[in-house]
This record gives sequence, C-alpha cells and structure tokens, in this order.
Amino acid sequence: MDKIITISREYGAGGHSIGQQVAKELGIPFYDRDILKATVQTSGFDPDMVEHDQEDVSSTNFFFKSICSFADASFSDTQDAIHDVQKAVILHFAKEGPCVILGRCADEILREAGMEPKRLRFVQNRPDTAPSLFLIEGCRGGKPGVDIQPPLLLQTDTGAPTGELNVIYFRDQEV
Repeated sequence: MDKIITISREYGAGGHSIGQQVAKELGIPFYDRDILKATVQTSGFDPDMVEHDQEDVSSTNFFFKSICSFADASFSDTQDAIHDVQKAVILHFAKEGPCVILGRCADEILREAGMEPKRLRFVQNRPDTAPSLFLIEGCRGGKPGVDIQPPLLLQTDTGAPTGELNVIYFRDQEV
C-alpha cells in the first residue's frame, strides 16, 4: 500500500523542516519547491508569477481574487492554468510512490483522485497554542474514515523541546 503524506500548514510554521524529517525517517521523497519547479517547467509560466500564486493561500486572498476575476478574466484564466498544471504535477509525484507533499492543497487534490485520508495529526508549538500545521497520511482507494491522533507538541510549557521532538530530530531514546 503506497502511503502519501501531505502537510498543510500556515507559512512560517515549520512545515518544510518537519516534512523533510518525516521523509528522511521513512526513506521517501519530499516535495515542496519541486512542485513549483515542475509547474514552471511544464507550463512555461514566469517563475515569479507561479511563486506569487503559491503564497496567496488565505481565504481573504481567495475572496479578493474571486472578486477580481469577475473584472479580469485573464487573471482567472492564468490562475486556473497554474493550478491545473500544479494539480497534474502533484498527481504525477503521488503516482510515483510513497512520498511527503507540502501544502498546495495536495490533500484535496489527492482525495479527488481517489486517495482517502487515513490518519490526521495536528502539530502545536506548545500545549496551550493552536495547531499551526497538520500531517495527513492517505491511502489509494481507501474507505472513508480518518484516525485523528494526539497532537505532536514541539515544546513543553517551559519552552524546551518535547521528548517526541527530540526522538524525531535528535534521535534521542524513544519517548
């Protein structure tokens, strides 16, 4: 069973470093900026335009973009084309085998393609903070149903790294 792990996060939340470490631990590829590079290579779009499109992910930006698209059809067409190419790139990487994919709505793209989420784990900086990212593990052709696991805490109340984080990053003894 091929496992695809997607990480959805807020920018600056540490998703890239966590994704790299998860992929390294599992011995599978990690895709982040590779998706941007492949999107640019496949589409021929300007790299800055694709990069800018990737950074505008908030619902507020989405709302304003949808309003703008009524006034400027070329904006909407270009954005749709970037997303179509990006979707094809993500599906291509996922079909190659197990991997970790960071952001870019990969979880929804894979679900549309028959990949069902199986495990969900939120990542919190401290026990008293809201999650800043989450990890999703999916399965091709899986039945609906998600196991929500305890949050991965990065720091204790005192700000020290948690035992689990030490195991993941620093290879300390098991928790």
